[in-house]
Amino acid sequence: MLLAKVGVFVELYRSKEELRARERRDFERRLEAKEERYRTLFESIDEGFCVIRLLRDADGRVQDYRFEEANEAFAQHTGMRDAVGRTMREMVPGHDQHWFDIYDRVARTGESTRFVEEAKAMNRWFDVYAARLGGEGSDRWR
Repeated sequence: MLLAKVGVFVELYRSKEELRARERRDFERRLEAKEERYRTLFESIDEGFCVIRLLRDADGRVQDYRFEEANEAFAQHTGMRDAVGRTMREMVPGHDQHWFDIYDRVARTGESTRFVEEAKAMNRWFDVYAARLGGEGSDRWR
């Protein structure tokens, strides 16, 4: 009788693990499909689009930002190829401080902003819409 009960519990455990594995595979497939849709949309946008993370010093002042994502249109509009993983000051050492200040304000307040500014070091003008990604305290924006 005891062996029969143990056998039932073992079978229940196996069934439960199989169900969890199946649910995990289904979840991963759905996640991959969602990621593929996101990538397709991201790359098909004809507007330059990037996601950055602000880099702060020990006192909390923005010193730089790192590109986490960028579409092909971003590279075409800015002239900055292979930006992902690199910082703005690495790519454009003389980039104007007011850009960092604007992005800091967006990150701190959570208030999105649209502005037209010259990037003198890049010899270009940009029409930018900046919005924080994530909740309060997030240093990521798009």
